[in-house]
Amino acid sequence: MSKKTSPIATSQRRIIIIGATSGIGREVAQIYIAQGHIVGLAARHTNILSEIQNNRKNIFTATIDICSHDAPEKLEHLIKQMGGIDLIIHSSGIGYINPQLDPASELETIDTNVKGWTAIIDWAFLYLLKQGYGHLVAITSIASLRGLAPAPAYSASKAYQAHYLEALQQRVVKTGLPITITNIRPGFIRTPLLPNPDKFFWVIDTYKAAHAIVKALKQRRPIVTIPYRWRLMIPFINLMPNNIIAHLIARKI
Repeated sequence: MSKKTSPIATSQRRIIIIGATSGIGREVAQIYIAQGHIVGLAARHTNILSEIQNNRKNIFTATIDICSHDAPEKLEHLIKQMGGIDLIIHSSGIGYINPQLDPASELETIDTNVKGWTAIIDWAFLYLLKQGYGHLVAITSIASLRGLAPAPAYSASKAYQAHYLEALQQRVVKTGLPITITNIRPGFIRTPLLPNPDKFFWVIDTYKAAHAIVKALKQRRPIVTIPYRWRLMIPFINLMPNNIIAHLIARKI
């Protein structure tokens, strides 16, 4: 199979950020905008999208709820407006600290982080496959490594996402196409998803996380852990017995 490459000069890329109005997604969008790329912003909050866009010609927006059946159709329209796509970053998701196991919160997390997430990732993957090149990125979490007692659905949904991305990476290898799948695993980031951040360690703000992500994506690695020090801890986290993990997490509940 012949290799395909992007027709866009490497100095200016066409990039979509899904979940671009808050948290890491918004910071990543601001970086790419400042670098002069053609950027598509997708999120639920139309007013914030308009505020970021601010009539700038290289920025396009689409009001999209990833759980809505028309989300793929709106993404395709956004790509057409931009004249193509090189990089798609999925940064949309929810999570709750839910020690009471409120069923509504758990099920909402599953609907968004599993069902809605899968619909968008599948569509984006198939789009890049048909196009013959591109880079698909999803922001998961270090919580994908082990169960997290205060947030069972969140940690489980992130594990699901990590395994799904690994499966897509395997599919790409078979095609031989220049398509990259990247799993971004942030540690503790200072966002509304992390209440009482002072209770945790190695907490970084969204600005630092976003800059680390943009830098890492240039290398097109399949897995990126932010900040780097978490990468050094992962072998120990994976090998740690369940009872020790349970006692360590219990101190944070």
